[in-house]
Amino acid sequence: MKKLLSILMMLTLLLSIGVTAYAEGEASVTPDTVTVTKEYTLTGGDAAPIEELSFTVTPDAGNLGGVTGELVVGEGNKVTTSGEATVDIPIAFPIYSKVGIYRYTISENTGDTLGVAYDETPIVVVVTVTNAQGSTDTATEDALEATVAIHADSADGDKIADTAAFTNTYGLGQLTVTKQVSGNLASNTKKFTIHVSFTGDNAKSELRYSVAGGEEQTLALNNGGASVDVELSSTQSAVFTNIPAGVSYTVEEDSRHTEGADNPGSTEEGYTVSYERSDEEGLIAAGDQDTVTINNEKKTEIQTGISLDSLPYLLIAGVAAAGLATMIFRRRTEE
Repeated sequence: MKKLLSILMMLTLLLSIGVTAYAEGEASVTPDTVTVTKEYTLTGGDAAPIEELSFTVTPDAGNLGGVTGELVVGEGNKVTTSGEATVDIPIAFPIYSKVGIYRYTISENTGDTLGVAYDETPIVVVVTVTNAQGSTDTATEDALEATVAIHADSADGDKIADTAAFTNTYGLGQLTVTKQVSGNLASNTKKFTIHVSFTGDNAKSELRYSVAGGEEQTLALNNGGASVDVELSSTQSAVFTNIPAGVSYTVEEDSRHTEGADNPGSTEEGYTVSYERSDEEGLIAAGDQDTVTINNEKKTEIQTGISLDSLPYLLIAGVAAAGLATMIFRRRTEE
């Protein structure tokens, strides 16, 4: 019996030693969240889009096991921008319980925002997990430590420090609509109504415009389109800025100004309208500064009853007649 108890105690001790040895895998570490930046390079404007960015995270096939959770970009590998040219993107890490080197490739998915060219170069996040301060006692809690490095394109690429992890190009343009008035019956102070419309799916930033140097207004492309009426008198302009590349536009003066051509005395109607367009297609490209000039002409021939061609001769005849009358009057007076 004593021998049996001794054997049981020995087995219990051995099992206890085995459990302690298994506890090596319980040491773990989670790197602090790292923030990288994304930048919009703005071409032809100063407004960045408000859009949802999405990312694909691919762990390296050579990564060790013993990882609890996943590396995550933003919220569920998505980040919503706020219209600023620089966007902070947080990267959160899983729990590591084994020493080793872990690599992750992060790629930005191509979106559909009008005017944006998306960065196709990935970044590679390298997590190096080591024993803390050279310790080999991995059974001790928090005995592991981790360092994080981020490289461009590949694990051998340049480290990203002060540069943006992802850079998107956002192309914008502008449109200037100008009114010109001419003719002896035209009004230089009259306001002409001009309809300006924009069309473009997935435009995700607001247009801005001002009329004749007035206060700046905003115009949102809701459901793929937007329109506004502007009032311009002679030589005045309306300037539209931050129009995403790919947006098309139309500019047309209200038809009432060209009606009633048989009533030339009207200050509201009877104008002849012509357009000068820098882009006949009416499509904004990155950096464009398109112009549309609307010319309104209203004139008539002045009816005086006297031919201007014979006016000099009539004047000479009048002067001669006056001289003759004066001479006759003097002779009669002398007699």
